[in-house]
Amino acid sequence: MKKTTKRLAKKIKKVFVSGCYDIIHAGHVQFFTDAKALGDHLTVCFASDAVLLLAKKRQSALPGDNKKMLIASLKPVDEVVSSSDLHPILDFAGHVERIRPDILAVTEDDKNIEVRIRKMK
Repeated sequence: MKKTTKRLAKKIKKVFVSGCYDIIHAGHVQFFTDAKALGDHLTVCFASDAVLLLAKKRQSALPGDNKKMLIASLKPVDEVVSSSDLHPILDFAGHVERIRPDILAVTEDDKNIEVRIRKMK
């Protein structure tokens, strides 16, 4: 009798964070580290130049491609994307729909936490 082996695929728990991340600092690195600890795959979405101008009324300190390279070089980060929608709060909505994360990690002082929670439901 031939014995067959079934290989079960492990479900990857996806974590998603979004923010301006205009000037990367130690607080961001710690946030990414803490967010990654919640799952297996961390996607970081940063505000595009257009969203930053819309939301913060200022130009970005770093060009988007530089920001993407810096964030991608951080150990806890698995994927980096720029804003998918021109919206001051939900600029990440298109990526959330595409990636379908299990967890949307936010900081305690996120002023838009209720809007973000509604988006995840």
